[in-house]
Amino acid sequence: MGLLRRLGNHFRPHRLSRDLDDEIAFHLEMSIERRIAQGMSPEAARREVLLRFGNRTLIKERCREMDTLEPLDQVLQDVRYGLRLLRKSPTFTAICVLTLALGLGVNAALWTVVSSVLLRPLSFAHPERLMAIEETFLPAGWGPASPANFRDWREQNRSFAELVPCLERNRNLQGGGEPERITALLAGARLFATLGVEPLLGRTFPSDADSAGAPSVAVLSEGLWRRRFASDPKILGKPIKLDDEWFTVIGVMPAAFQFPVGRQTDVWLPLRLSPQEQQVRGAHHLSVVGRLRPGVTIEAAQSDLRAIARRYVALKLEDEGRSVRVLPLRDSIVRWARPVLLTLTGAVAFVLLIACANVANLQLARTARRRQEVAVRAALGARRGRLVQQFLVENLVLSLAGGAAGLALAGLAVRYLARFAAADLPRAAEIHLDFQALGLLAAACLLATIVFGTVPALSAARASARDQLQDGAGRGSLGHAPGQRRLRAGLVVAELTLALMLLVGAGLMVRTLWALQKTSPGFDTSGVLTLHLAAPAKTYADRQVGEALFRPVLERVRALPGVRSAAWIDALPLQNWGINGDFAIAGRPPARPGEKPFAEMRTASPHYFETLGIPILAGRDFADSDDASAPAVAVVNRELVRRYFPGQNPLGQRIGWPDLDIWFTIIGVVDDVREADLSRPPAPLWHLSYLQTRNEWLPEMTLVLRSSGDPLKFVQPVSAAVHGVNPEQPVFGVRTLEEIVDNSISDSRLRLALLGFFAALAVLLAAAGIYGVMSYLVAERTQEFGMRMALGARPRDLLVLVMRQALPQITLGVLLGLAGSLALTRLLSTWLYAVSPTDPVTFAGVTAALVGVALAAVYVPARRAAQSDPMTALRIQ
Repeated sequence: MGLLRRLGNHFRPHRLSRDLDDEIAFHLEMSIERRIAQGMSPEAARREVLLRFGNRTLIKERCREMDTLEPLDQVLQDVRYGLRLLRKSPTFTAICVLTLALGLGVNAALWTVVSSVLLRPLSFAHPERLMAIEETFLPAGWGPASPANFRDWREQNRSFAELVPCLERNRNLQGGGEPERITALLAGARLFATLGVEPLLGRTFPSDADSAGAPSVAVLSEGLWRRRFASDPKILGKPIKLDDEWFTVIGVMPAAFQFPVGRQTDVWLPLRLSPQEQQVRGAHHLSVVGRLRPGVTIEAAQSDLRAIARRYVALKLEDEGRSVRVLPLRDSIVRWARPVLLTLTGAVAFVLLIACANVANLQLARTARRRQEVAVRAALGARRGRLVQQFLVENLVLSLAGGAAGLALAGLAVRYLARFAAADLPRAAEIHLDFQALGLLAAACLLATIVFGTVPALSAARASARDQLQDGAGRGSLGHAPGQRRLRAGLVVAELTLALMLLVGAGLMVRTLWALQKTSPGFDTSGVLTLHLAAPAKTYADRQVGEALFRPVLERVRALPGVRSAAWIDALPLQNWGINGDFAIAGRPPARPGEKPFAEMRTASPHYFETLGIPILAGRDFADSDDASAPAVAVVNRELVRRYFPGQNPLGQRIGWPDLDIWFTIIGVVDDVREADLSRPPAPLWHLSYLQTRNEWLPEMTLVLRSSGDPLKFVQPVSAAVHGVNPEQPVFGVRTLEEIVDNSISDSRLRLALLGFFAALAVLLAAAGIYGVMSYLVAERTQEFGMRMALGARPRDLLVLVMRQALPQITLGVLLGLAGSLALTRLLSTWLYAVSPTDPVTFAGVTAALVGVALAAVYVPARRAAQSDPMTALRIQ
């Protein structure tokens, strides 16, 4: 700076700002550094620069010299200069970096989730050839395959190298400690070969593992091996007891292996279908995975299997309308998550655009303040392209700093999302930042540089050097140019538009969640404990499991002090699973395909409806006398009566399966409950007596217990009652009914939490953008406001003046936001419950909230203008 003081008299007539002083100092210091690098002493270098550049003409020539440097040197020079300017403006730098960090960070986090869940290949050999095969049926249903249909696919297809059936059936792990319920997958012998995976220890299924008479073998997960067997390396060859059946451990899979993908499995067992089971077409319960032959397309494979399906339909072995669908295994796993993630990706893209608009507005204001610097550079010979380059490089430095901060934020967000959404998001365990996410973040930084840097750079490069140098006060300057005013106003409008669209989406989700929480499930949840028991098939092979296990346990539980009522049910409401299917009504002609009566089916004990507080509308409940020796009976719900017995008395009517010659007489009608989830209307439902049900239909039952106090205090007494009947019987899945109902809306809560967070962030950024623009405009008009007050204007007049200037931008942003919301909220219609995508209450509420936030952001700088001292303002030159 001493050098500048000695040169200062050359430049005083132009009243250069400190930014311009630093700009010239930077050029001179670069010249000194270059000479030192060439071997000159520091003193000699300074002396030569002083002598050579001691007048305006030589400095001008030197600036032109600097503009003709090699491109890399120019960029490095601009980077150093940009860092100097950012250090000089810490507040501006901090606001821009924080804004970009929020915009880039949330985008990087969600891009990581999308990449990990939707795009990343499955960790199997040649995953692009792995397919899921499903059956389809009228009117628009799809689901698992029947054993006979799978057999035909495997024997007759020409497209698949392997087709493997899978069946999820959990097992009781007995012996060697406390009985434990573990997750098991029964699969064909070629499962591991089809997936192309190798074990951590031992081997996988032999080729004949699923054949009748083959040894019973098991492959353990790494988690079960460590947890239950203490990572015993000698586990291979040892027997384990599952559901009173012994299996020999032949292998342990690595921790990274999951199949089914997204669900933790403890043990894999061979699936053995007897010749009789392979003839069954009415029971559809097999999941099927296949590997395409090389060169076969998905379309060709689907045509192949559909031709097979047409043959067995033509032979009337299946209903008309039965067919097959082939889709990539990855797509079948993430099908429910795809629309959610893509919608949220659009939401975070809005947040990034708002952040870029915010930074662009700040850069425009800063560019206006640097107008004299830009004009002198142009006067000294800097070309327009060179000026644009300098501003773009400075913006790139800023966006890279924001990207680095955003990367740290993204790492925290990804860990939180993976943990928070683990229960609702497939492949959550695979979510982590990778090079693809880092590449997308780098691309976003470059895009942000272009979005918020190009316009200020071009605006600066178009500035008139003569006007800027002559107009030190800035009249008609870059800061007040009509084009700049319109651009800043347009950016504010864009921020408000995007923020309002996100707010409307979040508001609709709030209304949905509120409606769900207010929806009655059809039963009383207070004071109810639920826990699960599973009956081993071998243990009760010669007895009716209801009589041998569930009835004696129920008698012991009902005798416990404080128990008001207790009962069994095979599938609790709101568990999103259960048995359903077609049935027939006695005395009516057979229905056409796609028009057969269809209903959910449950198995319950007496007092189930009393325990859950479900009213009995007609007839009676099950009784203990409704056992295997009594006529088969059923209790139906009101929806089944409304749909299939309109205007009739259902009591005494018979429903069942004519193919099996099994009929049930309706003895009661109960009120509807929400079986699937709270957002779906009640479905037709019928209940069977647990004492009249085959053992294979009762693999697992849930005990429901209503108490007069805290239901959780009964966990230990109930476990003791169960072990009193069977010491090797594990008790699992202990939860209160209130917890089950609350968990049933977890996916809606997740969507609301994410969309609400993005909307709040958008509003915060939009408010900051409005405040920044209005603060700048107020600061630019300080002298004008002083003159107005000196001429008699009241503070209230100035307040109204500033507020009125912002109202057109706010109004236009709101109108455009409402129009965009009307179009985009229709994409949310499948997530909404009891609220329309165009709900006027939501639109009005969020609009009022956003307008209030915007007016508050305008009011603060307006009030500061109204309170300014006119004498101080008039002294500003």
